[in-house]
Amino acid sequence: MATETELKLAIAPEDMGRFAKCTALAATTRSKPVTRTVYSVYYDTPERDLVRRGMALRLRKVAGRWVQTLKTAGTAQAGLHQRGEFEAPAAAQLLNFVALSTTPAAALFADAELRARLRPMFVTEFKRTARLVEIHPGELAELCLDRGSITGGAHRAAISEIELELKTGAAEHLFDFADLLLAEIPLRLDNASKAERGYALLAPTDEAPAKARPPMVDAAMTASDAFVAIADACVRQLQANERGVVTSDDVEYIHQARVAIRRLRSAFDLFRWIVPKAGVAPLAAAVKHLGTAFGGARDWDVFLTETLPPVAEVFAEHPGIASIRTSAERLRATARAEARATVAAPRYTGLLLRLGATLVGRSWRAALNADALALQAMPIPEFATMLLDRQWKRVRRAGKGHDDLAAEQLHALRIEIKKLRYAIEFLQALHPRKAVRAFLDQATELQDILGHLNDATVTAALLGQLPLADGDAREAAGLVRGWTAARSREGVARLDRAWAQFKAAKPYW
Repeated sequence: MATETELKLAIAPEDMGRFAKCTALAATTRSKPVTRTVYSVYYDTPERDLVRRGMALRLRKVAGRWVQTLKTAGTAQAGLHQRGEFEAPAAAQLLNFVALSTTPAAALFADAELRARLRPMFVTEFKRTARLVEIHPGELAELCLDRGSITGGAHRAAISEIELELKTGAAEHLFDFADLLLAEIPLRLDNASKAERGYALLAPTDEAPAKARPPMVDAAMTASDAFVAIADACVRQLQANERGVVTSDDVEYIHQARVAIRRLRSAFDLFRWIVPKAGVAPLAAAVKHLGTAFGGARDWDVFLTETLPPVAEVFAEHPGIASIRTSAERLRATARAEARATVAAPRYTGLLLRLGATLVGRSWRAALNADALALQAMPIPEFATMLLDRQWKRVRRAGKGHDDLAAEQLHALRIEIKKLRYAIEFLQALHPRKAVRAFLDQATELQDILGHLNDATVTAALLGQLPLADGDAREAAGLVRGWTAARSREGVARLDRAWAQFKAAKPYW
């Protein structure tokens, strides 16, 4: 048995030549590169009994020998995969059930009926060039460059990737080494294993924007463990939407990518007792910059899909509405192109690598004093009570005298409520679902009301960017301003009731 710790990077076929000439690779290579053809057959039952348990079973032929590998359910954190790996020799292309009986999955494979139902599901065939590289002084990883294909049923997908498997040293240094390669070769972090891609070929599904999922937080964690799980969930959501941002016109991809960034920024802020700003300042600034790159596209999406349509429906015959829509679509196209370029740029991959290294290595601990070190080791249920209580008090302070707050102060209140809502969602697994849901619904309603109040400010700023060249366009802009102002006044009327209910709610934590 071994524990595989691996980072996977996608490389475009046209960049293979740059890989061969990479000076960082030449300087760190510590063994002669060896190229072999690798042929693998993955097995499962027709009902997918193994993959449903997070397992992968394969027979692999390398240099004339067959090797059986069982990979067990593991963890994936910020793109780094860690899972148990059990290897044994196999006779020709025959599963070695004796070897499987010595693994943690022995009880599963003891089922004669399940063994009889195992059959080939998909195959991979690729050229692998492997070498040892020194990722950090005295620390080694095996770097494999794989080129080939995966075939499942009637579908085929190309393999063009780099695998970095840790042999000795600290896992976070895999990210640092990948960043060195990125300086010379365009690369992308790839979270999907070959097995995952093979199963996806067997049951192709339409891609859809990825919404936030509850992070894997449980009561046995420390505060530091919980923060890493929360931040990792945010990074996963961002990565799950990046392809859609680049290739799709569905506005929800940019929306959900922006949500992921906001949740990540909130996580840094909410946990700043144990993740001090001094320890993550450059990283936090880069994440904020990324959010700004998505902001323009999202604002124009909202304007064109939510703000303008009801006005256009009422004033359908007004010639200035069409003019505003045309100008707004041009500006949205420019903003969307900027967002796509941001995600496609090496700087984006570099940010993900730095995030991964930071979360895996927890480098911020070097900036902690004795009190903060004690807090980060605190059980998360106890820490969660402190965190939620603090953010609850921040919301109440920000909303004091809400009737007299200016637009900027109401926007600040909305941000604090949003952070409270994210905190509740991050830590929801620690508390009774019914109590969480009731409190969360009230926070969400208040946030939505304040969001509508903020729409008038955002809309005015967007209209100020439009080239209102004639009287019709200027008049139409006035109609849109008036419409959003009227909706804001309705929001003010709802705000009193929602704030009173929210303020009177008893915290469940």
